[in-house]
Amino acid sequence: MEEAKKKLLEVHEKTSGDEGAISLYHRLQQLGYFWPSMSAEVADLQSQCPTCQFHHSNEEVCATFISTDWRTPFLEYFLEGILPPNPKDVYRLKRLALRYFVEGGTLFRKGFHGELLRCLSLLKSQMVIRETHAGKCGEHQGKKRLYQCLLTLGYYWPTIKKDAAYFMKTCHTCQVQANLIHTHPTSLQNMATPWPSHIWRLDVIGLINPASRGYIWILVATKYFTKWVEAIPLRIATSATVANFIREHIITHFGIPYKLISDNGTPFINKDVREVLEHYQVKHRRFTPYYPQGNGQAEATNRMLLRILSKMVFYYRNNWRAHLADVLWAYRSSPKTATGFTPFLLVYGTDTISPTELVVPSPRVMQGSELEVDVNMCAEAWMADLEGLDEARELAKARSQRNYQKMANVYNKALQV
Repeated sequence: MEEAKKKLLEVHEKTSGDEGAISLYHRLQQLGYFWPSMSAEVADLQSQCPTCQFHHSNEEVCATFISTDWRTPFLEYFLEGILPPNPKDVYRLKRLALRYFVEGGTLFRKGFHGELLRCLSLLKSQMVIRETHAGKCGEHQGKKRLYQCLLTLGYYWPTIKKDAAYFMKTCHTCQVQANLIHTHPTSLQNMATPWPSHIWRLDVIGLINPASRGYIWILVATKYFTKWVEAIPLRIATSATVANFIREHIITHFGIPYKLISDNGTPFINKDVREVLEHYQVKHRRFTPYYPQGNGQAEATNRMLLRILSKMVFYYRNNWRAHLADVLWAYRSSPKTATGFTPFLLVYGTDTISPTELVVPSPRVMQGSELEVDVNMCAEAWMADLEGLDEARELAKARSQRNYQKMANVYNKALQV
């Protein structure tokens, strides 16, 4: 128990000031620690820690700090018909109330596209933003993507965008592991795909230092259209391992692709891989490893995966292999700039349930408990998701093309300067 208490204090000291104490219990679990009284000891330590209790209490450093709950006027108006004493406040409240409603005692906001957003208090908003950014499924995303993730999950409060920017700016892990931007001396190239699993790209990331139990490589496969990623850790990148990965993680899960793209490295150019591709009649396009920009989207994905991995294992040193699944989860459940959707939605027709939505139930989690008792309603909801999948993919395709053209115009113009 002395060792457990020592580890609890050690992890708390590292996390309470930057990423918040809300993830302390999960972080201990991720490190492989557990004892029967761990949950109670974590709660007791948090309740006595000034940093955990008042981390965002200063109005100058937290845009959402207000003396009263911002939801109170709306709840009083909808539930009891109480209006503010000032006529101007009455007019403003009634105008804003057109986009709000109360169900089951919970205040909701109607999004611009008809989606339901659960309105959160100051305390719960900070819990949600911490868990979304740095929790089990968090990818330590930038301020814009964090803001989009919060809306996608179905949450709202008046200063959500400003708080997302502030939280990302003050996240110690993000500042330490920030990217250095380098411009490639080549024009951007677009890769159009007629169906979601049409083209996959393969690459090997490594050598990764420090090694994790002898694993020093990551084999990565990415769909060009949906941005879905499959990856496994490797000690040695052998031809048999790559061939089995193509069959087990791509073909048997998502069907036979039209084309695979890779470099000319030995793991991809060999008898085992060639036999698998010929058996399933998959074309193989290759580019030189000395010109990685020829597989530009793969390079971008690899950089993103390494960025997320480096941030998530900032406290875990050589234990990155144990967190690779969390990295993939975070990447798949985060909206991509090119498409505007998460890879998970473009593959399955709906977004994954994230840990954040269990900490503070989102609208769809709250509705899900009601659908559970009615099989027909549950089936109808699932069919509605599938019906909307084709529309989402068409919209993602159009957004991707517009995004590419916008980036290409700016990028190629800069190269000519």
